[in-house]
Amino acid sequence: MKSIKDQYEEIKVAISQIEPDIQKFIHKGMSQSALRSRNGLRDIRNKIEKLRNDIQEQRKSEKND
Repeated sequence: MKSIKDQYEEIKVAISQIEPDIQKFIHKGMSQSALRSRNGLRDIRNKIEKLRNDIQEQRKSEKND
């Protein structure tokens, strides 16, 4: 299992990786960029959900200790 810090860093990298595609869509209306952006955002959403759950689990385990 990845640490919370590693997961957070992974999310930051993923966001920076989709930025060029989002910019291409915003400024040039490129439909392939929109598709890559949506796929990247879905991936980020999944990573965020996992991070959120891991934070919750860690918080619960610390309360029980």
